[in-house]
Amino acid sequence: MVDKLSILSGLYVDLEYVPAPTFKRVLAVSIDGFIYYMALIILASVGFFNFSEERIPIIILVITILGLVPFFCEYFFNGQSIGKMLMKIAVVTDEGTPPSFFQCAIRSLLFTVDFWLVGVILISKKGKRLGDMASGCMVVLKKSSLQERVSLQEEYAYANPDYNVKFEEAQEMNDEDFDVLTKALFDINYRTQSDAVSRRMQKHLGIAKGSMEDRSFLMRLRNDALYYRQVLEQ
Repeated sequence: MVDKLSILSGLYVDLEYVPAPTFKRVLAVSIDGFIYYMALIILASVGFFNFSEERIPIIILVITILGLVPFFCEYFFNGQSIGKMLMKIAVVTDEGTPPSFFQCAIRSLLFTVDFWLVGVILISKKGKRLGDMASGCMVVLKKSSLQERVSLQEEYAYANPDYNVKFEEAQEMNDEDFDVLTKALFDINYRTQSDAVSRRMQKHLGIAKGSMEDRSFLMRLRNDALYYRQVLEQ
């Protein structure tokens, strides 16, 4: 398995991800499976599975819903089931965005095939199983740095009447530039890539950040761009 995955976005900025180790994926699936079977054991202990002809549809429905919990979690929680949350890994698309409902469904439908037949064999160089390949997704590590937060004071500094522009080149940024920069600052799938985006922005706009840290540079560049876009246009 490769150490990193590169995704091209916006200005062809290389956004690097680290594929989730196989053992973390196995543990995540095991945790989800353990939760599923514990739920069944609890239901059995309270007599839920006391079969009768009238109860069979309800029993099948409940078992099906419990089995779909990881699928719904991945869709509603940006590519993370409970097991993936605990293992700090997540499903993202090949473009680096959270998976869609359709992509989550494909991964879930093909999980049984992966698990029983060729799941281990079809792990690719990008750490993909069959379900990942078919849905255009991959499973990556989520680092603690993704939990960084930018204060509102920093985020809306451009709105201050006394704001002073530092990088006049920011007015040359187009929508693609701005989108890449904003993702590097705020999108949970890109937040570890501020250094790569910073280098590409400096090269693209012909500016130097000096001693500023990458995230501080990107935030200042974003505020300068917003100042030109929103304040001076009023």
